Amino acid sequence: MQDGLLTNYDSHWGKFLGDWAAPGQRLERGDSREAFYFNNCVYAMNLGTFISIARILNKQEDVALYSRRLGELKPRVQQEFFNQTNNTYCGGNQVRQAFALLTGIVPNGLRPAVEATFERYMADQQYFDMGSSGLPVLLKYLAENSPRPDLAYTPLTRTNEPSYGYFLVRGENTWPEYWNVDVPSRVHTCYTGIAAWFTKCLAGIRPDPSRPGYQNFLIKPLVTGDLTFAEASTESPYGLIKSRWERKGDGLKLNVRIPPNSTAIVYVPTSQANSVTESGKEIFQSDGVKPLRTEGTYSVFQVEAGSYEFDAKL
Repeated sequence: MQDGLLTNYDSHWGKFLGDWAAPGQRLERGDSREAFYFNNCVYAMNLGTFISIARILNKQEDVALYSRRLGELKPRVQQEFFNQTNNTYCGGNQVRQAFALLTGIVPNGLRPAVEATFERYMADQQYFDMGSSGLPVLLKYLAENSPRPDLAYTPLTRTNEPSYGYFLVRGENTWPEYWNVDVPSRVHTCYTGIAAWFTKCLAGIRPDPSRPGYQNFLIKPLVTGDLTFAEASTESPYGLIKSRWERKGDGLKLNVRIPPNSTAIVYVPTSQANSVTESGKEIFQSDGVKPLRTEGTYSVFQVEAGSYEFDAKL
């Protein structure tokens, strides 16, 4: 550490990478400012994880230690890398904005402005501006933290470079190291992991952050773009979780399966709670379903174990 920030601790750049193999063969490493920023965000993320682990294990001295370190680190990163003129971090791009938001480096009062800048990058570029290091940052933010998880849809429908669709139309059956595919390494892991967005966002199956372990979980499907249906399943310790939705016109049908000895919070994509039925019955007459609230464009229900069929108006 130097002046409160993590510095390049190894003479070989391979141990101090920033984002790697991003579009345009962007390579961040070593003493570059981009690697400097990226690694301090990694450090902030790791400290946050250590704090969570220490709380679960009731290690209060460790909670205090890592909380102090994180409390000192975040304002230093903010001071060193934030440009208040255009609300960007380290020159700005999708991954850098997402990393600051994901780790809580962004002060609460600035989050709307930084989120708006991130959304503008996504809308203007319409592709994933990420490499192998940036991918888990960008996808985790979009799938779990962003108010706009739908922003991933347009990049995923592209077939021109750089995109997953470009790999498919080229007939690739392994992941190349770079988006342009004209590279020696034809079997790499740079761009794996995209399936999380399909499961967590489109189908909506995700763990409950307040109660890990899937005895209670969330189903919050994302109805977006020109998709007419989505379906996915996840094996939990209690059995198979399923989610499938289909839309016709302004009507939506959502089928869910909640395994034995577990419960779920189900988000039905409609703000018209009175339009929701379950297996043809008014929602208040459905055993195992308890209305909770309306949240944005969703009607939220607590659902017991079993199989259910929700109908609603989008």
